[in-house]
Amino acid sequence: MLEGTLGGKAKAAGQDGPLVLKVSGKNGLASDTRDLRAVIDPDVVVRYSVGQPVTVSGRVGVPSARIDLERLDRGATTSPDVVVLDPVDPQRKLATPLVLDLLLALGDDVHLRGFGLDGTLGGSVRVRDQPGRAMLATGTLEVGGRDTAYGRKLDITRGHLLWSNRAIGDPSLDIRAQRHVGNVTAGIDVTGNATRPHAEALTDPATAPS
Repeated sequence: MLEGTLGGKAKAAGQDGPLVLKVSGKNGLASDTRDLRAVIDPDVVVRYSVGQPVTVSGRVGVPSARIDLERLDRGATTSPDVVVLDPVDPQRKLATPLVLDLLLALGDDVHLRGFGLDGTLGGSVRVRDQPGRAMLATGTLEVGGRDTAYGRKLDITRGHLLWSNRAIGDPSLDIRAQRHVGNVTAGIDVTGNATRPHAEALTDPATAPS
């Protein structure tokens, strides 16, 4: 349950103007499962007018989270025979469109693990979604910690996920992970986009050609 305030206002049926609900709070446990545990500080406004999309806007802080990437990747599917119906008219399927404009701000205690990564995530990103369009994002998230590549544990010395009004699932990548072996630094640079990453091995001093 959210610790904080929950308030709203609504006009009587038949009057002009939307239903407006403001949700704000601190240290709300939004999820507590094996794949995702997240504590949030919401400051969100929800608006609804008859015949119009539901709009959700504002800011959601995430001071603390634990994310299991491998469990999230497996995801959950809905049986094809499951249908959500309007409780007033059970013969009509619910299809209320949603317009989303949220700033997601990550705090200092957000950790993620899986696929060889044991790290942290910080920064902020603005997420916007409209019916019939791809969900877009603008902002930067920073990844830190350790990663395993080619069977070696590497320290992430630079880890940026960048969005500039692009699909949320396809950020630009600027990541370097490396380790020191004696006087040699070896590692990997990852650039490009999430859907088409480019990985390049690096050594310093450079390895002499054979």
